[in-house]
Amino acid sequence: MDGRKYLRKSYLKLLFLLLPAVLFFFCYDFIEGAWGNVVKRIIQPTMLSNFDYPDLRVSPGVYWYFSLTFQYYVLYYFFRKYQSSICLLTVSAISLLLLYMLIQVDMPHALSIYRHCFPGWLPLFALGIWFARNDRISTLIEQMPKYVAYILLVTLSAFVVLMNMNVELWIFVPIVSLFFFMTLGRLVYRTRYMGGLFKWLGGYSAFIFVCHPIAREIMFSLNIPAYGLCISLLVYLLLTFVIACVYEKLYKKLSAKYIK
Repeated sequence: MDGRKYLRKSYLKLLFLLLPAVLFFFCYDFIEGAWGNVVKRIIQPTMLSNFDYPDLRVSPGVYWYFSLTFQYYVLYYFFRKYQSSICLLTVSAISLLLLYMLIQVDMPHALSIYRHCFPGWLPLFALGIWFARNDRISTLIEQMPKYVAYILLVTLSAFVVLMNMNVELWIFVPIVSLFFFMTLGRLVYRTRYMGGLFKWLGGYSAFIFVCHPIAREIMFSLNIPAYGLCISLLVYLLLTFVIACVYEKLYKKLSAKYIK
């Protein structure tokens, strides 16, 4: 695919997904008179809001992820020609080394920017490409007995907890977590009813991710939390899913018209 066409398609895909959040919180901040946030909302659709994190951070903070994703779309366009596993592993090692150096020199602001931009997540990106091209590990996890998979999940969970207690080992937590969720995903997929449920929910996951902060803000505006934890949680989940379903329909129409 032509580079310009590929980047345009990737950008619009993310922009349309981010659109309800940007519009909702832009109006909310405008009404509240939070002018600093209004400017930051305008920056979000440029997919650059994570380049000066946390200075460009604005509540809710989850939407920096779209900027990171677009950067990986760009990076993937250049990576797709390289089939060498050595290249991918080298990139991962360099990224981890730079992260370790930033931790050692005690530069929290630089570390924050690094962790929220594409260099900080290169190991997972490279491993994702490697797993997509080499499905031996996925096949091994899928074929292992269930009791072995459960033992592996417990072991990986323990590693994540312990590694979060040490700043040097913390660097490797995302990689261990990747193996945890790969194992969990394969285990769930092998369970008949749970696999079907999660597969169905997966079609709405991106919209739930975008819409859940909107639902939370509406809940607080209506003072739903005053009715108790269980009621609040139920309303929150239902409201999030309803908004996500509605926007999923609109997103499909926008995509069909503008993303070709």
